[in-house]
Amino acid sequence: MSGRQFGAWSLAVALMGVNAACGGYRPPIEGPVGGVARPEPIAGTPLTRQWTSRIARGPSGPVALDSARLYVGAGDRQVLAVELRNGVTRWSVRLAGPVVGGVVLSGRRVYAASDRPGGKVYAWDAENGNQAWATRTGYVDVPLTVTGGRVFALTRRGLLMALDAKTGDKLWQRPVRSARIALEPLPGERLLITGYDSLQVVAQRDGRTLTRHRAPGAMLSPWVRHAGTLLTTTGDSLVVALDDSTLAERWRVRLDAPLTAPPTLRGDTIYAVTRVGTLYRVLPGSRAEATLLSAAEWPATGAPVALGDWVLVGSSDGALRAFTGAGQEAWRIPLGRPFELPPIPLPGGDFLALGGRGDLTRITP
Repeated sequence: MSGRQFGAWSLAVALMGVNAACGGYRPPIEGPVGGVARPEPIAGTPLTRQWTSRIARGPSGPVALDSARLYVGAGDRQVLAVELRNGVTRWSVRLAGPVVGGVVLSGRRVYAASDRPGGKVYAWDAENGNQAWATRTGYVDVPLTVTGGRVFALTRRGLLMALDAKTGDKLWQRPVRSARIALEPLPGERLLITGYDSLQVVAQRDGRTLTRHRAPGAMLSPWVRHAGTLLTTTGDSLVVALDDSTLAERWRVRLDAPLTAPPTLRGDTIYAVTRVGTLYRVLPGSRAEATLLSAAEWPATGAPVALGDWVLVGSSDGALRAFTGAGQEAWRIPLGRPFELPPIPLPGGDFLALGGRGDLTRITP
């Protein structure tokens, strides 16, 4: 290893008008916007493009998925639901501020929060986009966490709030350390707050701090659960596993460059992509080891996803790349820069790809 270091989505017509004025509701459009409406092969690849639809600019993660729709929040202040079968927008709402922390689907509700100048947490009916409630919280730029009948929101000013998931009522709020990663539920009705240099565990019931731990490094990506551990990557080139109950470190391996995206899993095998595009296979355990699969350097920005025999990764130049398990590049396709959100696997083997311009494409391998 070179040791290189680098900096790191009906009522009557009259009522539709009311909804449009009050909640930003838009009726479904008639078909996919500005793209492919029928299947066509993608030249130079084994892939078929089923449809393409431009939905929103600046999509943010996480996105949410059920059996019929994809739900997306975006920097252009939209939250919307898109039909998986044809890319048609089922419903959309426009908020006062951008959505930079994605959306969460829990039960039949979609939750999202707006950053400045909005500063609210919202809940909508997943079927029709009708607003259930909206609660002013202050600016939120971290993904929400929904668990135990509560919605947890962490504001830019480091204020942690618990809201009733049904009504939006504030249950409690407490000052905590700022974070860039969604709160992670832990056993025993606890929450893990991932700060820049520390880990703080609080009680879901009242936000009381239970324990504090030193962070294994500067973490910029969400946790990934695997076999009783929480996997993370760090800006100082580490892949680390912590016990998901005690947060004790189980193992760590060092790669050749910073990591800003979470790893992906195929069974018990872990794949990680560094900021400069080097691809590694990591075998976990007390003797964890990392194997360099591809040393080709390119501007990797997306989180890797294991799909079939491939590992898919997006890049700042707008391309989605596929690598074999041995690290060879199988294909690449342009999908709009920057390509930062991970591809979304669908039942049956298809996947969705969402580029930075808001072009959503369904692809069949």
